[in-house]
Amino acid sequence: MASFTVTRNKTLPDSADKSDFHGLIDGSDGLSITVTSIADSEVQALDSGSEGEMLYHSGTAWTDLSKGTAYQQLRMNSGATAPEWATQEGTINYVIGDGVNEIETGVAGGIIVDVASTITSATVLALDGNTGSVVIDIWKDTYANFPPTVADTITAAAKPTISSATKATDATLTGWTTAITAGDILFFNVDSCTTLTKVLVSLQISKNQ
Repeated sequence: MASFTVTRNKTLPDSADKSDFHGLIDGSDGLSITVTSIADSEVQALDSGSEGEMLYHSGTAWTDLSKGTAYQQLRMNSGATAPEWATQEGTINYVIGDGVNEIETGVAGGIIVDVASTITSATVLALDGNTGSVVIDIWKDTYANFPPTVADTITAAAKPTISSATKATDATLTGWTTAITAGDILFFNVDSCTTLTKVLVSLQISKNQ
């Protein structure tokens, strides 16, 4: 834990009322912080009585992150010289098929993605437990240009594919357009299918900060 001294060009009021102390800290005259000892990447917050101003110390200097910063997501990395924001990850899941009839080719449906994000991997699972094959294309377009067509494919030659199996995953996404803008519409088109009656297409995403 760091130890530091806060000094101001005022005298602390002789009062038991804590608001007097806040008034002293919130004053507009000079505030100085003298660091006695501090561990690298330690965060200290100065409570202004409202939002709270946060300072980040890299081991050599203080950096003001300013009031209103969403510092609740702040993650300090030991030895780092700047704050690093926590990554938020999730999945976009879409189920194709009724579990009874073999999946037909063509557009199976679509969804609207409401957060700006980047696709990091794609997984296809045979939910009916059957061994079979399926090739699925994904088309992306804006609301203004709705509906997406094959010209809007984001998968290039690396379409999500199960080949004589029950599952498949791809974390390379060669040639993919992985960026998603909030409000983009995704269509899932079945190019071919054999045996399978119900599959899950799952896209792992990393939310853009």
